[in-house]
Amino acid sequence: MSKRKALFIINPKSGQQRGKTVARTLEKKLDPSLYDWNVYYTKGPGDAAIKSKSAANKMDTVVAVGGDGSVNEVARGLIGSRSVLGIIPVGSGNGLARYLKIPMRIPDAIGLLNNGHIKKIDTLMINNELMLNTAGVGFDARVAHEYSRYVHRGISSYVKSVLKEIVRYQEKKYKLYFENKAVQEEAFLLTLSNSSQYGNNFYISPQAKIDDGFFEVCLIKKFPPWAAPIIVLRLLNKTIDQSKYYTCYKCKELVLDLEEDEEAQIDGEAVTLPKKIQVKLNPHSLKVITG
Repeated sequence: MSKRKALFIINPKSGQQRGKTVARTLEKKLDPSLYDWNVYYTKGPGDAAIKSKSAANKMDTVVAVGGDGSVNEVARGLIGSRSVLGIIPVGSGNGLARYLKIPMRIPDAIGLLNNGHIKKIDTLMINNELMLNTAGVGFDARVAHEYSRYVHRGISSYVKSVLKEIVRYQEKKYKLYFENKAVQEEAFLLTLSNSSQYGNNFYISPQAKIDDGFFEVCLIKKFPPWAAPIIVLRLLNKTIDQSKYYTCYKCKELVLDLEEDEEAQIDGEAVTLPKKIQVKLNPHSLKVITG
């Protein structure tokens, strides 16, 4: 049986530079009877997407070593190709990897490449931007922008960002146009969810499935300060969908009208989106190695 060709695209800055340790661990944990592999270190934003696109259909497996943002970049070049995406999570949240049951320890994640399952998952396009896991406007986007300012990222920096913004953030108005209806909502946050969680096991859409041909539009309405700990607990124990402050719509396409250009996050990365956002789901468009 011929060996699989694999390319490891490593973001050396991810996870407080944990990505740099992966190359050494490959020699110990990746089965040499299954793989011939090369390693590539990204040089800056957008580099991973260029490299993965050049590797698509040439490499059997292209492995993203980084956080959700790095995984998104690598996936951009692989959509619709025969190449399979592998993930070694070394980011701060690792929402997609957690959903796909990929181990958080580097040696175990590498080991999964030897015997994991290949699954076809849905992906989304938000205007011209790829989304794999979650995207949002509102409070989670504000937190993502605040969090992006920290040099050292981790759960403590994320908690600081949340606490700083939650006391002053105000809900906003959104107009949503689905396939067969239109609604107007005021919300504290609005999240598009392809999988069930943001990362760090905070579940914004507990019932979501990444391969069912739908995505969820999750809204949390303005809540009183005393309810904040309850909201956080519900996000952690997968019961946010039972909160009276929560609404969820299931769809395949969406047009979202904002009052102005607005801060957003796509797979945890801080971006700015225009007033009109078009979202379309591409079913089973990416192959991924899962646990």
